[in-house]
Amino acid sequence: MHFIDMICQSHINKQILIGGHRGHLSDIRENTVGNFKELARSEIRYIEIDIQLTRDNEAVIFHDKELSEKTPLSGYVRDHTVQELKSAFELNTLDEALCWCKDNRMFALLEIKSKDYTHEERVILAHRITDVIMFHQFQNDCIPLSIDYEILRLIKDALPEIHLAL
Repeated sequence: MHFIDMICQSHINKQILIGGHRGHLSDIRENTVGNFKELARSEIRYIEIDIQLTRDNEAVIFHDKELSEKTPLSGYVRDHTVQELKSAFELNTLDEALCWCKDNRMFALLEIKSKDYTHEERVILAHRITDVIMFHQFQNDCIPLSIDYEILRLIKDALPEIHLAL
């Protein structure tokens, strides 16, 4: 069943749709595949993950705007390369996260953290997100979500069939 069908079905039957905000509440770092594995044994049907852009233009999964509160690094995700981030703490790319979701039949709500990005950064991030979604054929199993209308418009232009949340 596709994510959209599941939402509609749950509304019709008045069931509660249970999701994992940033994954699963555990000792394992949030927004990581290691954390997501905790969900596979539960009743949780989807994962909400947070997407940001790195300095080397990779889409990665990390919630907070500033790194110093939860990692040994300072600055912002976009100030660092994927390699710098991965060598400092556990971190997954969007590709790794959606690969796991696809393999485990887990739906994903993709919260895009792009509020302070330039137009060019939004274009790059939108391309990274749509490329990964298309590669994994995940258009029917995720919903990109953002408070940033511009990035949602870029994603919708690339993937007209995808559902979005603003």
